[in-house]
Amino acid sequence: MDQTAQRLDERDLLAHAFEYAAIGMVLVDREGRLLKTNRALRRMLGYASQEISQLALWAILHPDEAPGMRTVLASADKALTTVGSSASSMLEHRFLHKTGFYLWSQVSLSPVGDAAGTPQFWIMQLQDISEKKRMEKALRVSNDRIVKVIERMNDIFFVLDHRWQFVYLNQRAEAWFEKDQSQLLGRRWWDLLASADAARIRERAQAAYESKENTAFEIYISAKDQWYQIDLYPGVESISVYLKNIHKFKEAEEALTKSEEGFRELAEHSTDMIARLDEQGRFLYVSPICEHMLGYKRDDMIGTNVHDYVHADDVGAWEKIGADAVSPSDIFTATYRVRRRSGEYLWFESTYKFIQYDKSGHPRQLIAVSRDITERKKIERELIEANDQLSKLTAIDPLTGIANRRIFEEFFLKEWKRAFRTRRPLALLMLDVDFFKQLNDTYGHTYGDDCLKQVAQAIQSALKRPMDMVARYGGEEFAVILPETDTSGAEVVAEDIRRQVEQLRLPHATSQVHKLVTVSIGLASCMPEQERGARELLICADQALYAAKHAGRNCIVVGDPLDGDAVLRTP
Repeated sequence: MDQTAQRLDERDLLAHAFEYAAIGMVLVDREGRLLKTNRALRRMLGYASQEISQLALWAILHPDEAPGMRTVLASADKALTTVGSSASSMLEHRFLHKTGFYLWSQVSLSPVGDAAGTPQFWIMQLQDISEKKRMEKALRVSNDRIVKVIERMNDIFFVLDHRWQFVYLNQRAEAWFEKDQSQLLGRRWWDLLASADAARIRERAQAAYESKENTAFEIYISAKDQWYQIDLYPGVESISVYLKNIHKFKEAEEALTKSEEGFRELAEHSTDMIARLDEQGRFLYVSPICEHMLGYKRDDMIGTNVHDYVHADDVGAWEKIGADAVSPSDIFTATYRVRRRSGEYLWFESTYKFIQYDKSGHPRQLIAVSRDITERKKIERELIEANDQLSKLTAIDPLTGIANRRIFEEFFLKEWKRAFRTRRPLALLMLDVDFFKQLNDTYGHTYGDDCLKQVAQAIQSALKRPMDMVARYGGEEFAVILPETDTSGAEVVAEDIRRQVEQLRLPHATSQVHKLVTVSIGLASCMPEQERGARELLICADQALYAAKHAGRNCIVVGDPLDGDAVLRTP
């Protein structure tokens, strides 16, 4: 083939690649005239070829973004002609769809220069990121909602990072520490407490964080001269802390141990409802605030049973009280709904303790201090809803729409433990897009992102069972979890994935293994022999992927978690 024919073939190949690229592409001049568009761009914006050829860029670009784009296109900066340089632009702009709405696109701009290097034309690559923008907005709204809900709480709430430094405090917490949030962020909790208090709280908090189990305990904080219940909610890299003042309950308990008269004096003036009940749940005493809170006169309540007021669905909370009678020093908390005289229900939180026992050690009386937490329950519901929405958003990789690495790690450990309990095999696939850096350098990051989205969809379509999961592990790497799957079954799935990715027929001219996008796959499967050992399976699959890359790529390598051997499976 002579050089002229070779150049013609190359031009035909480039023209074909431009027209049938998976992402939108357009060639524009420095005045913004649309010289050539491809099929993906026309589909994205809803125009026919003849329609869009009559338009200028300014007719479809959002007016707020046109001035900046005019400046870029008119630039004569020779540095911009260096493809892949830091000067190459990655922008986010809104483009007008034919039907009248704007969609967000990620735009990659690559200049085409003349012999002197001065930009004459620009190749624009557009990828629709409207869904990503929607998710980002929803995430912001969800975060704002969570903050607003927490700020409405009447109790103290703050969040510490893994170094025990403040990362968030609500207004109640700021008032409690007597410092603004700006003065507290980055400081350690322990540094603001008396040494004796700090030592006791730190021991409990560190144990909760290491065990990842919610913990609640009571403590007298000397600097405040008050009793508090502290609830700790550990996360992956943080711990949430909730402080509730229980000093009134402690005062009532102390007053009762000294004298009945002292107890009544305290109870008569308390804004919380204080009551004494027998072992059957009958009221022996109730403080006068009951009339304001519930609408009943206290004389009418004496002798009645608490079950007469508790919502039918919450009776179990009170039935559990008898079972909780472990020792005279134990203090318990229950939340339940109580019916007012008007018929409506309030949420109550009762802190209670058994104060009299018979000779056999069975409880005879208890004291309960109750407060109306209806507003707090409403806040908690809103917080749960916001957290559910936030969890859904933070579980998804925004580019590919599949699970992200955090969710993969949680699901993988869960499935490992389940496989250990059920004595069933667990398989793991690690996948990598071949020569992805070269693909980005050749076609641009927008094309690379679109490639990852299509590869993710191809992997997902190869998974036939609801229990199987694919996640973006990082960059161009994916992970697939196959519960109850042995090596032979995992090989079938891996080959299906490899073939489906190849059949996407995504151009990759600079790949050293194929002119289309391909993937290399490392596979490992085992029968868990111990509850902890998932890391070994992950390492084995990752090493098998490494071997697949060195075996020529676009292939599958099976690793053996027991002896470390790897077996090549060629397509």
